[in-house]
Amino acid sequence: MARAGLYGAIVSLIAGTAAAAPLQIVVDGVESSKGNVMVAVCSEAEFLQPHCSYNGQAKAHPGPVLVTIEVPPGLYAAQAYQDEDGNTVLTQNLIGLPVEPLGFSNNVTIRMSAPRFRDAAFQVGPMGGRIEIRVKRLF
Repeated sequence: MARAGLYGAIVSLIAGTAAAAPLQIVVDGVESSKGNVMVAVCSEAEFLQPHCSYNGQAKAHPGPVLVTIEVPPGLYAAQAYQDEDGNTVLTQNLIGLPVEPLGFSNNVTIRMSAPRFRDAAFQVGPMGGRIEIRVKRLF
């Protein structure tokens, strides 16, 4: 009986791991080699929050930067920024506006308010996928 339970747990663990697939995020608009490019792939509940379930980073360099993150199939939105100062958080000015280059999936334009999940949402299939995000300074 205990052996069957252990076997089931192992199968569940392997199946859960196999469900994740590589999502390639090409971050364009990086203009310098300062810091790292940080990417978060978020569920609707996590979007625009400080932490999301799926995160990755790569060394910044001018031009496109590729970040690959393993995620299970589902509906997500992604956010990316260039962490120029290396503090691992999006640096903001005194009134809370980002001062580091920032972007969202579907290249949602930031206007007078934060982007909506539905505008930035994309589907990841069982084989993973590839998206592009363009980062830029807001001002």
